[in-house]
Formats: sequence, C-alpha cells, structure tokens
Amino acid sequence: MPLEIGKLSRSCRRPVCRENDFTSPDKGFCAWQNSVYYGYKLHAVFTTDGIFTDFDLTQASVQDIHYLKDIKHLYNIRRQRLSEY
Repeated sequence: MPLEIGKLSRSCRRPVCRENDFTSPDKGFCAWQNSVYYGYKLHAVFTTDGIFTDFDLTQASVQDIHYLKDIKHLYNIRRQRLSEY
C-alpha cells in the first residue's frame, strides 16, 4: 500500500527522513491507482485465515516480490524455533 509523504515535484527539497539512504523516502509506482508517488510502501502479512501477523515499511521503490523473498527466510527461522518447543 503506498504511503505518499509529499508531492513528487517537491521530492528533492523535502528533508524528511533523509539521514541515510536506507530510510530515505523514494519514488514508486502504484499500479492500482496508475500513479507515481513519493514516500514509502506498507507491507502487511496475513495468514490464510486473514489474521494479521506482521507489517513493515520500505522505500517506495522496493518491489513486493523482493520483500516477500526477504521475509520468507525470517518466517522459516521462526517456524524452526517454534517446532523445537
């Protein structure tokens, strides 16, 4: 879900969260709204039953498939730890 923090035309002048490149807002594209925006992207993880389990904020340019590949490893580690008990 896109989280626009400012207009794209003003993106070069915005000092918000520019301390380092990892947390700085970025330009992204929302296919659902067919628009380009400047900000962040909210990723939410749900179970197949619709229960909310986790969320994360990334730069707007991060593609969903890359985010899912990153968290897949984390969820496999959690599952292994839970099965040990």
